[in-house]
Amino acid sequence: MKDIIWYNLNEKGFIIKGDNESLPQGPGIYAYRSRLEKNKVYIGSAINIAQRFGQHRYRCSIYKSNNSKFYNLIIKQGWHNIEFGIIEKVNFISYNSDISINKNILLGREQYYLDKFTPSLNINKLASSILGYKHTREGILKFSSSRVGKYYGKRIVSKPRPRVSKETIAKLKVRTEGVKTCI
Repeated sequence: MKDIIWYNLNEKGFIIKGDNESLPQGPGIYAYRSRLEKNKVYIGSAINIAQRFGQHRYRCSIYKSNNSKFYNLIIKQGWHNIEFGIIEKVNFISYNSDISINKNILLGREQYYLDKFTPSLNINKLASSILGYKHTREGILKFSSSRVGKYYGKRIVSKPRPRVSKETIAKLKVRTEGVKTCI
């Protein structure tokens, strides 16, 4: 893990300015590691590293408790004690445009690094992906029903409307007297 360029993260999980903050939009193998306990490492692969980086931040924000060792570590230590690194950028241009072939190439590279570094935060020691998987109608309905009544976005709380005095109402009526509006 010596050749990896590590990016420091702020308390919200964004790369700190000054570090090379633009992540590659392409495929590759990435890692997260604890700054407090360097042996706590998570390795993953993604078709789009920058997009996957954002997904980890989002998922950690909505899952306050999770069965994932990785997310539990972030919740416990905070994003500012986590580093993000790119282990390898994978170039599909020299391979094939078929998604299943590209997925297998990417998973093969991820498995190589899982075997080489034996990361402690990966629950599954075998590289896998659901990329390209077609969910059954039954599975979609089951997932949907499990989310009923739950909200995973940011709640927008509107401010209560201030009380308007009778005097203000009277002034508004006088001001708009004789004014017709078309809707």
